Amino acid sequence: ITGLLLAASSPAFGNSDGDFQKQFLAQRLAPLEAGKAMGDIADKLIPTMAAPGGDPANLIPASLKSAHQSMSAVPPDSYRAALHALVQFEQRAALPTITVPVLCLAAEHDRTAPPAVMERMAQKIPGARYACLAGAGHLLHYEQPEAFNAELETFLKDMQP
Repeated sequence: ITGLLLAASSPAFGNSDGDFQKQFLAQRLAPLEAGKAMGDIADKLIPTMAAPGGDPANLIPASLKSAHQSMSAVPPDSYRAALHALVQFEQRAALPTITVPVLCLAAEHDRTAPPAVMERMAQKIPGARYACLAGAGHLLHYEQPEAFNAELETFLKDMQP
């Protein structure tokens, strides 16, 4: 590994036994328990992850159709397993040990991995670069693909010897 992009991420989800985590799991798994398909879940979840200001008549804008298709294709057992793994994720102590160049790329309207969290994460990684995409939410690579690619290309060029 010669470099690392951490986009719309966080070094931890918190205490896996915490009330927030239990509520998160219950909320995210409830539709599956009620017999909903992954497409139904994507219908509800994708718009909440995007930046505000979309057309309310078009819940899934064209820029997020691919995200919707991807989420709809996830097997329910994989979704369950990913959610259970997510609430146990804790890597804050590892941040200062990262020795490759890192770009921490946040999104202005990301409520899942807020810019302030991403900026603090970058400050704990030696030499990390922080950038924040204006006008994007948690699905920044779908919402602002040109800006996302520009930040990544700049980072990759800066890594060249």
